[in-house]
Formats: sequence, C-alpha cells, structure tokens
Amino acid sequence: MRTRKYYKEMKRLAFCAAALLSMAVAFAKPAQVLMPGDPAPELTVSQWVKGSPIPKLEEGRVYVVEMWATWCGPCRVSIPHLTKLQKQHGDKVTIIGISIWERGDDIPKLVRDFVAQMGAQMEYHVAMDSTDGGTEKNWMEAARQRGIPASFIIGKDRKIAWIGHPMAMDKPLEEVIAGTFDVAAARASFEQEMQAQIREEEGMKKIGEARQMAAGGKRQEALTALDSVQKENPGLAMPVFQAKADILSTDEAAFSKFVTDSSKALGEEAPMILANTALSLIRAPRGQQPAEAKVKAGRMLVAEAMKGMGKEDNAIVLYYASVFHLNLNEKAAAIPYIERALKVVPDNEDNKQFRAALNQLLQRAKSSN
Repeated sequence: MRTRKYYKEMKRLAFCAAALLSMAVAFAKPAQVLMPGDPAPELTVSQWVKGSPIPKLEEGRVYVVEMWATWCGPCRVSIPHLTKLQKQHGDKVTIIGISIWERGDDIPKLVRDFVAQMGAQMEYHVAMDSTDGGTEKNWMEAARQRGIPASFIIGKDRKIAWIGHPMAMDKPLEEVIAGTFDVAAARASFEQEMQAQIREEEGMKKIGEARQMAAGGKRQEALTALDSVQKENPGLAMPVFQAKADILSTDEAAFSKFVTDSSKALGEEAPMILANTALSLIRAPRGQQPAEAKVKAGRMLVAEAMKGMGKEDNAIVLYYASVFHLNLNEKAAAIPYIERALKVVPDNEDNKQFRAALNQLLQRAKSSN
C-alpha cells in the first residue's frame, strides 16, 4: 500500500475552489504585485481574538501572517500544523492568523466561537480583518493570492521572504529563522508563478465566455473554444472538462461518448477529475434540486471514475463519490465508499485530518436524519 499525504492532492484539486474562482473574478489587478523581497504591509485588523495584540511588525523578529476563514476546510487542516510550528520554534517566530472572507450576520461571534472550539489546536495569535477589508486588499489582493489558506513569512528586515501554502512552509521558515533563506530565488520563483497565474486567469475567462456561448445556443462553437483553451493551457484540464460536461449533460448520447473519450485523454488523473466533476454537476441554488439530467450525468461520471481506479482504490475518488451520494441524500450508497477510503488512508499524522473528515462523513451517512 502506498503511503500518501492525501491533503496535498485534495489541496491541488479543491483548494477552497469556491473562494479561488470567485476571488479571481473579484480581484482588481494591482499596479505592482507584492512579492518576496518587498516590505511587508502594515497589519490592519478589527480585533484580536486570541493572544496579545500586535500593533505592528517589528524589525529583528520573524513573523508568519496567515490568512484563513472559518468555512474553509483546508484552513482547518492547516491550523494544527501552524500550532506545531509555533511550538517548535517558540519565541523565534510569531505566527498570526487573520480571518478574511467571512460570511454571516455576526462575523465576530462566528470567529470567536470557531477559535474557542479549536482550543489547543489553535495556539497562536488570531485576529480578524479590518472592517474595510484592509488585510485582503493590502496582502492577498496585492500579492494576487486567490485562495486560502495563504501564508506570508516576514524576515527580520521586515520584508516578505516567502508566500505560499502553510503546509509547505516548514523548510522556508526554518531557513528564514536561521538567516539562510534565498529571498532572491524565492522572488524569481514567485514571478514565474504569477506569469502562469495570469495565463490561467485568461483561460478561466475564456471558459466563462464559452459557457455563456453554450447558454446562448451555440454549443459547437463553445466546445471548439474550450478545445482551444485546453491546447493553450493544459493546466486547466479540470475546469475545461467540467465546462464541457455541463454543456453536454443534457444530451445523453453525446455526454456518454464525451466521457469515454475524455477518460482516455485525461490519463491517470481521470478518476479524480471525473468524480470531482460529478459533484460540480449537481450543485444547485439553496432550496433547489439539481436537474435530473445532471444527476444522471453525475452518476455516469461516478461509475466511470470507479472503473478508472482499477484494482487500487484512491481515497480522494472515493471521498468525492461518497459526497456525491450524500448530497443527493443517498446515505446507504455513500457508506461503502467511505469505508473503502478509510481502509487505504494510512493512520498517521500526515493523514490525521483527512481520516477525521472521512469519519465525520461516515457518521453523517449513518445518521437517521
């Protein structure tokens, strides 16, 4: 059995996708992108929820400023890891988690309750974004960060040293603390990522235009446009596939042929993309049921994903399949997938959070309401 860190694959496929897509559209392009090597912005918070207030970032100290939200699943996974890093490095680093992009009527209470619930798993400074969204604008938007959690390591010179996902910052943080981190190399790498991100955003815009084209009755033109996007940006394989699946879902014969042909083209990634797309097809506005054609198409995708796994179960594919059935209130159908996933996910520290998520799903599937 392979030992895998499943959260990495989950992050890659579903990195708070709703936030990523909506924020990519909402963000204005800053005149100058905030990058490693640039001075860190000021902290702008509305209130401190845990730990003593930190009025400003001071020279001579190393900080981690991490953006998160109460509703973000990957954020919940990263929180215990941040606590581990804070305990590991002690007073050599100050970790600050700032809540952004929150939803609800009483956001302060929402955040306070969440932090209280996390208890000892969240042992570092915690604050909330300012009411005018200063943290979002000055840090996230300025650095073109579209998804959370996102972390910024600030060196002793009060300049940003590194930007990225908190689950990937162990080594950079150690090197920043030791004074050996290569900020110039980090900046060059970040610039390359930004160039790729711009290409991706342009591709996502074209995907949106293709969807509108199909909604206007120009299905073939839309599919041709999506083929062009795929050719120009192979990294957008999943959103292109999902757009095509959505467009073709009402034509059973065309959809069946599309799924068969695409499964071969997608290669080893096919089962995960198929299962994830099944979930995307049955999303519907609150209080509404998904269209029957989309449910039927989703079932076909789940079946094809199961077939594509072969003899080796993939826990992420099984996770998506179980959520698909749970979202349709088909609890009995979800249970076998969850149980199979638990059998293949190693019971170790790396996969602790994913196993916890699977067990929560299992409880939900076995509940009577």
